[in-house]
Amino acid sequence: MKDYIKNQRKSRSNATRQTNRWIRKLKRENKRQMNYLLDKTALKGAQDAINNTLELERDDFLGRANYQRVDDPAFRGYRNGHSQRIRLRRI
Repeated sequence: MKDYIKNQRKSRSNATRQTNRWIRKLKRENKRQMNYLLDKTALKGAQDAINNTLELERDDFLGRANYQRVDDPAFRGYRNGHSQRIRLRRI
């Protein structure tokens, strides 16, 4: 009977060790995933802040909002980065 009890205790302790290992492994994986998600979220927030700042500076420089047309002789540029090309003639 004593051998049976010893085997049962040994079996339970092995199962407990395996369960604890599995739990530690899950915690490590979850920590990695959380760090990845936090980094990704922080990066997205920083990119949004930079893009908003650049758009405000562009609107301020051009003196008009998005899709607003201006027939002003003091034209300051195009919003989309294109401009009229000067064609040079070959002589």
